[in-house]
Amino acid sequence: MVESNFQRSEILPSEKAFAYKMRLEAMKRQGQRTDLTSNPLGRKSDGKETAQIIGEQSGDSQTQVRRYIRLTNLVSELLEFVDEGRIKMRPAVELSYLDEDCQRDVVDEIDLNDATPSHDQTICCDIINL
Repeated sequence: MVESNFQRSEILPSEKAFAYKMRLEAMKRQGQRTDLTSNPLGRKSDGKETAQIIGEQSGDSQTQVRRYIRLTNLVSELLEFVDEGRIKMRPAVELSYLDEDCQRDVVDEIDLNDATPSHDQTICCDIINL
């Protein structure tokens, strides 16, 4: 299912985020093999991080893969704003570090003011909530 989603020409950021997360979890569950097909002293991934491997397979950078995966920590309303293009990727990633109550407060403010936060505003938001 994950692979077939990547074959579509237009994929929503939320779909890509959850697909990457599923791939990451599957690769981590796989673990290191110590049977005859791999060197028991070496790493099967040749020292590459999982996000880097996923990025190489999908055409995104390791950083971008991490950003997409981070989107899975957003409340559904914020994730919908990302899918609609109302919130860009970087501000959304910053908002994903807020707890659920704070994210819901942001949703309320967006609805109230009919405006979405910039990247700089989301960074300030994270600092305030530390």
